Amino acid sequence: EENLFSKYIDNILRKDLRFIENKEEMWGLFDWLSEIKKLQLRLINSEDDESIKKLLQKVFEFLGFETSIVLEGKASFILAKALLDYKTYNLIIDAKLSDKKSGKIQKYEHWGELSKVKEETKSDYSVIISPNFDYDKLRRKTDKNKVILFELRWLCNLIEEHDKLPFSLSNLELIFLADNSIKNNIFQLFEKRKTLYNKIKLIDIIINLLHENSGKKLYLNVESLTKIINQKTNAYIGFKRVQEHEVEEITKI
Repeated sequence: EENLFSKYIDNILRKDLRFIENKEEMWGLFDWLSEIKKLQLRLINSEDDESIKKLLQKVFEFLGFETSIVLEGKASFILAKALLDYKTYNLIIDAKLSDKKSGKIQKYEHWGELSKVKEETKSDYSVIISPNFDYDKLRRKTDKNKVILFELRWLCNLIEEHDKLPFSLSNLELIFLADNSIKNNIFQLFEKRKTLYNKIKLIDIIINLLHENSGKKLYLNVESLTKIINQKTNAYIGFKRVQEHEVEEITKI
């Protein structure tokens, strides 16, 4: 009886949009979530192509792009402009949910319209966003039309990281510009940002250590600073041991 009652409650919660399952069998109010988490969940749970397209407009505006809708025949696309002082680049974006049977996009109907809009808007990159793709079936067309396939989960990871520490529009272009896969390009972008974040954190740690020891009769050189920092690594959450050359690089700034 208890199991049946639990299933009954679980079924009610799943059908009520006010609630969200944070972890297995742990529920909370949807309104308690951050705006970014709400956006991620709405993207993942989109039920049609047009609703996901509206959400994607919000995503790219959050990332810093200026967006608008472009119509071509029966198709509609998102034009995302990266307005930079020295160089502007444009993305023309379409969104499509996966086929229900296969769980992937196996075909795409608007290759011609996508290419035409890319040319008319003088866009630099054509992008199709979807939860999953059948890459083997789409490869010939994507290669011919120079279209980038962008999985939704990668975009969710991107906005989550952007919310912690924003990426510049010029850095975001590296995702589309480089020759590697989109997944690898995003990973490399995250790694570069992690390196930058650790460097900023190290600068802050060194400044605080110098301030703490300013009234003491201590001679702090690169070697001693490195030793003190590594003795306190447990106090710096998420910070790993550093090498002398890393500390020396900071002291020369």
